[in-house]
Amino acid sequence: MFAQTRQLMLVGLLAALPATIAAQTADQPATTTAEDPAATAAETAPEMTEAPAAPVEGQIVLQSEDTILADNLIGSRVYSDTGETVGDINDLIINLDGSVEGVVIGVGGFLGLGEKDVAVKMASLSLNTDPEYGNIRLMLSATREDLEAAPAFKTAAEQQFEAEAEQAQQNLQNGVAPTATAPADGTAGN
Repeated sequence: MFAQTRQLMLVGLLAALPATIAAQTADQPATTTAEDPAATAAETAPEMTEAPAAPVEGQIVLQSEDTILADNLIGSRVYSDTGETVGDINDLIINLDGSVEGVVIGVGGFLGLGEKDVAVKMASLSLNTDPEYGNIRLMLSATREDLEAAPAFKTAAEQQFEAEAEQAQQNLQNGVAPTATAPADGTAGN
């Protein structure tokens, strides 16, 4: 719906543009006089147009009908096979080759509070068209209860933090004093 509103605003602006340009040109005073024919000729000569822009290697100019933008996925609701809302897409998991491995679905909670993230492979989602509005509808064979009972998704940063915290805990249990790391500039922290 936001995209439709944005399109309507753009159409309205484009429709008003010719009238705005005409009003601006009518208000501008003439800057040339008949005494200077060179100035008049320079102002009335057609402008030199630049060559059309050449596409960049690998550039996509138009979106194809069998693709979807990440902006359209993030925030979208995910439904079960029975039509129940099971969560909404909070993030995408993208491989280094650019392919989308999966989606992170926010499940449970109220108004974002207490929500947990569960990740599923992109292949486990099916994309259908919402019969009422024509928007894309994401379907998942799992129920809300299935996702709420599933283990939470952990990002690489969260995994690293947990590993470091566990190592620090083990060091304390073994009587190893925590070591302070020296600043990269070689100073002793003064």
